[in-house]
Amino acid sequence: MFIIVNFIKTAIFRYEISYKFTFSGVYSVIIKILTGLLLLFLLTCPAFSMATGDIFVNSQPVGATVFLDEKNMGTTPLPLYKIPEGKHTLKITLKDQQEVIKEIDIVPGPVKTIHIVFQEREGGLSVTSTPAGAKVFLDEVYVGKSPVNLKLVLSGKHTMNVTMEGYDTYSETITIKSGEIENINVNLKPVSKGSNPDENGKLTIRTLPPDADIYIDNNVTGRSPLVELSVAPGNHIIKAIKSGYDTKTREIEIKKWEKKEVKITLNKAKSSFPLLYIIAGIIIVILCIVVACKKVFIKTGIQGKDRIVGNYKITGKISEDSFFTIYTGIHCHTGQEVIIKIPLPYLAQDPVFIKYFQEEMEIWKGLNHPNIVSVYDYGSEKNLYIAMESVKSRRLDEIIPKNSPIDLKEAVDIIYQLTLALSYGQAKGVIHGDLKPSNILITETDHVKIDNYCICRDLYGYSINSIGVYKGQMQYMAPEKLEKKSMDFRSDLFSLGIIFYRLLTGELPFEGDTPNMILESHYYKKIIPVKTFNESVPDRIQELILNMVQIDPAHRHKSPEQLMKLLKGIKDNLS
Repeated sequence: MFIIVNFIKTAIFRYEISYKFTFSGVYSVIIKILTGLLLLFLLTCPAFSMATGDIFVNSQPVGATVFLDEKNMGTTPLPLYKIPEGKHTLKITLKDQQEVIKEIDIVPGPVKTIHIVFQEREGGLSVTSTPAGAKVFLDEVYVGKSPVNLKLVLSGKHTMNVTMEGYDTYSETITIKSGEIENINVNLKPVSKGSNPDENGKLTIRTLPPDADIYIDNNVTGRSPLVELSVAPGNHIIKAIKSGYDTKTREIEIKKWEKKEVKITLNKAKSSFPLLYIIAGIIIVILCIVVACKKVFIKTGIQGKDRIVGNYKITGKISEDSFFTIYTGIHCHTGQEVIIKIPLPYLAQDPVFIKYFQEEMEIWKGLNHPNIVSVYDYGSEKNLYIAMESVKSRRLDEIIPKNSPIDLKEAVDIIYQLTLALSYGQAKGVIHGDLKPSNILITETDHVKIDNYCICRDLYGYSINSIGVYKGQMQYMAPEKLEKKSMDFRSDLFSLGIIFYRLLTGELPFEGDTPNMILESHYYKKIIPVKTFNESVPDRIQELILNMVQIDPAHRHKSPEQLMKLLKGIKDNLS
């Protein structure tokens, strides 16, 4: 709700401050009255006037689950904003094995950092079956035919499926304990009497989001995704249940020897604040009507050269994106060449943007790495700007040829250099959050630098759905970002995997123009192997990319450093 209100407010600022156009009296009065009433309500509501504070929770290793007052907030590294002032209970758990509980006192002021160090734990898994030779899946990943012995499995809960032709699929949620080997013997049961096992179909059930309880003919079957269940021919009723989502029922027919995949998209339960959403929607509709009817406006902003911002003089305009106008400039005293970014006028009027801008710039300014664009200085309060190093380069999206791959060695070198930067960022407790070709610079000497490197808070994440800021760029986003969930370094690894795939194939593995379409592609589309497009790609690289773009962050690489070491070995073999 806060985001919607903020969008309305900033949109009005944008058109009244950044643009000059003539409203009719009626339209102007309607907008100002409705907006005034909504803002008055929100400002007088205790939930919006309460004093708050911010914290940043990090752990080693990352990926620990954070609970604030028993509410699951996400996984580390995790920024938490606008926590009500006062005492709270913070619980951080890792793989259901280790737990730290802290009492924290939230006060208004600078972001407070909480860092917890865990000792990473692993265990083993041994799976046998009667009869032997059954396929074993762990977290939907095929690990071999029984008997299966896995020595290095992360401690915590995992989903195991055991399948074999002519037998019912066995599904179980198992818990791996650190330093211990979990021994499981599965007695597979022949398919139900009255049917011929040789005629059974194979049923795969996937849900969006995953991890829903699946019932077939009112019998508990397991949690989605379920792979190649042996099901007798005939009609069956499938029910998917997940907390916070509406239950969905699907009737299907399985024919003899048929392989069938069922995809079920669950809808979130109805919001408890429909009236506020309706009011906000009305105002947005009215605003859109007015803008559509009044297209006569003159865009204003920085005009010409020689404007002074801080200690820098603007010498020319380069471009403008969804958030910044970008200029060339020089330092007034030293003459050093810089790139200057200035927020668009409507953003510069937004107190929320100003707050987060200052916090993010302080973090980015503190990063010093050869593969990250350096920030020299930034402005605060009413004089917002970023002064950063000037790099003679081209952006990666300008270099990648359309529908064709680049040289293998060149692609590996680019990804390797990006991994160096990401590994450094993780050590500093910082993620990029919006890694894509337009944020990657390639210098004349083939040196790679990442631009816009800061904690991505996605202040205007609603724009993904409303104004299309990210259209054409969402394909690089991790599923957790599209679902507005907490992100960590593994989100950057996912984006890096998509870029790697694009470099070697000229294609994108996932399709769609909206977040929902891309999410459906994530969960339901089988990725076409890289070697299908480019036979010169080694199997090792193909497996590496498939690991990077796993939907579940827990199934991706443990750290950028681990990925960096793997790439270093590949890079050395290619040279």
